[in-house]
Amino acid sequence: FEMLEIRAKPKGFEITFTEPLLKENFDSVLKDLVIQQYWYKPTASYGGPKMDLETMTIVSSGLSDDGMNLNLVIPGLKENHVVYFKLPEALKSKRGNELWSSEAWYTLNKIPN
Repeated sequence: FEMLEIRAKPKGFEITFTEPLLKENFDSVLKDLVIQQYWYKPTASYGGPKMDLETMTIVSSGLSDDGMNLNLVIPGLKENHVVYFKLPEALKSKRGNELWSSEAWYTLNKIPN
Protein backbone atom coordinates (compact mmCIF):
# COMPACT_ATOMS: atom_id res chain seq x y z
CA PHE A 1 0.00 0.00 0.00
CA GLU A 2 1.54 3.27 -1.10
CA MET A 3 1.07 6.48 -3.01
CA LEU A 4 0.85 5.63 -6.69
CA GLU A 5 0.72 9.15 -8.11
CA ILE A 6 0.55 12.79 -7.07
CA ARG A 7 -1.04 15.22 -9.53
CA ALA A 8 -1.09 19.00 -9.31
CA LYS A 9 -4.55 20.53 -9.58
CA PRO A 10 -5.55 24.21 -9.97
CA LYS A 11 -6.19 24.55 -6.22
CA GLY A 12 -3.97 21.84 -4.75
CA PHE A 13 -3.14 18.18 -5.31
CA GLU A 14 -4.69 14.78 -5.88
CA ILE A 15 -2.95 11.74 -4.41
CA THR A 16 -3.83 8.32 -5.85
CA PHE A 17 -3.12 5.22 -3.76
CA THR A 18 -2.58 1.58 -4.70
CA GLU A 19 -5.40 0.47 -2.37
CA PRO A 20 -8.55 2.23 -1.14
CA LEU A 21 -8.10 4.26 2.05
CA LEU A 22 -9.85 3.30 5.27
CA LYS A 23 -12.64 5.87 5.71
CA GLU A 24 -13.18 5.36 9.44
CA ASN A 25 -11.39 8.05 11.48
CA PHE A 26 -10.18 9.56 8.20
CA ASP A 27 -10.64 13.19 9.29
CA SER A 28 -8.82 12.74 12.60
CA VAL A 29 -5.93 10.95 10.87
CA LEU A 30 -5.67 13.59 8.14
CA LYS A 31 -5.07 16.38 10.66
CA ASP A 32 -1.51 15.02 11.03
CA LEU A 33 -0.72 15.40 7.30
CA VAL A 34 2.21 17.79 6.79
CA ILE A 35 2.77 19.69 3.55
CA GLN A 36 5.63 22.14 3.11
CA GLN A 37 6.98 24.12 0.18
CA TYR A 38 10.40 25.63 -0.49
CA TRP A 39 12.94 26.25 -3.23
CA TYR A 40 16.66 25.60 -3.42
CA LYS A 41 19.16 28.43 -3.75
CA PRO A 42 21.55 27.63 -6.63
CA THR A 43 25.18 27.32 -5.60
CA ALA A 44 28.47 26.59 -7.38
CA SER A 45 28.72 23.25 -5.60
CA TYR A 46 26.17 20.45 -5.63
CA GLY A 47 23.05 21.26 -3.64
CA GLY A 48 22.00 24.44 -1.97
CA PRO A 49 20.06 25.55 1.06
CA LYS A 50 16.28 25.34 1.26
CA MET A 51 14.80 28.81 0.95
CA ASP A 52 11.47 30.22 2.13
CA LEU A 53 10.41 26.98 3.83
CA GLU A 54 6.77 27.20 4.83
CA THR A 55 4.23 24.74 6.17
CA MET A 56 1.05 24.81 4.11
CA THR A 57 -2.52 24.77 5.39
CA ILE A 58 -5.03 22.35 3.91
CA VAL A 59 -8.37 24.19 3.77
CA SER A 60 -10.36 21.20 2.55
CA SER A 61 -9.90 17.57 1.65
CA GLY A 62 -12.03 14.93 0.05
CA LEU A 63 -11.86 11.24 -0.63
CA SER A 64 -13.20 9.78 -3.87
CA ASP A 65 -16.13 7.36 -3.61
CA ASP A 66 -13.85 4.37 -4.26
CA GLY A 67 -11.35 5.59 -1.63
CA MET A 68 -8.45 5.59 -4.10
CA ASN A 69 -7.98 9.37 -4.51
CA LEU A 70 -7.37 12.02 -1.88
CA ASN A 71 -8.04 15.59 -3.04
CA LEU A 72 -6.40 18.45 -1.14
CA VAL A 73 -7.14 22.16 -1.49
CA ILE A 74 -4.05 24.13 -0.46
CA PRO A 75 -3.96 27.90 -0.96
CA GLY A 76 -0.65 29.71 -1.43
CA LEU A 77 1.15 27.12 -3.54
CA LYS A 78 3.89 28.67 -5.67
CA GLU A 79 5.32 27.64 -9.00
CA ASN A 80 8.96 26.57 -9.17
CA HIS A 81 8.84 25.25 -5.61
CA VAL A 82 9.33 21.78 -4.15
CA VAL A 83 6.27 20.52 -2.28
CA TYR A 84 6.98 18.00 0.47
CA PHE A 85 4.29 15.57 1.65
CA LYS A 86 4.49 13.69 4.96
CA LEU A 87 1.45 11.48 5.36
CA PRO A 88 0.46 10.33 8.85
CA GLU A 89 1.63 6.89 9.88
CA ALA A 90 -1.90 6.16 11.14
CA LEU A 91 -3.24 6.33 7.56
CA LYS A 92 -4.26 2.80 6.57
CA SER A 93 -5.81 1.08 3.62
CA LYS A 94 -9.25 -0.48 3.76
CA ARG A 95 -7.50 -3.86 4.16
CA GLY A 96 -5.60 -2.52 7.18
CA ASN A 97 -2.24 -2.10 5.47
CA GLU A 98 0.15 0.67 6.51
CA LEU A 99 1.89 2.90 3.99
CA TRP A 100 5.15 1.53 2.60
CA SER A 101 6.50 5.08 2.38
CA SER A 102 4.80 8.09 3.90
CA GLU A 103 6.93 10.79 2.25
CA ALA A 104 6.94 12.31 -1.24
CA TRP A 105 8.42 15.35 -2.97
CA TYR A 106 6.80 17.09 -5.94
CA THR A 107 8.46 19.81 -8.03
CA LEU A 108 5.63 22.19 -8.88
CA ASN A 109 6.94 23.83 -12.04
CA LYS A 110 3.53 25.15 -13.10
CA ILE A 111 0.13 25.26 -11.44
CA PRO A 112 -2.39 23.83 -13.92
CA ASN A 113 -5.44 25.82 -15.04
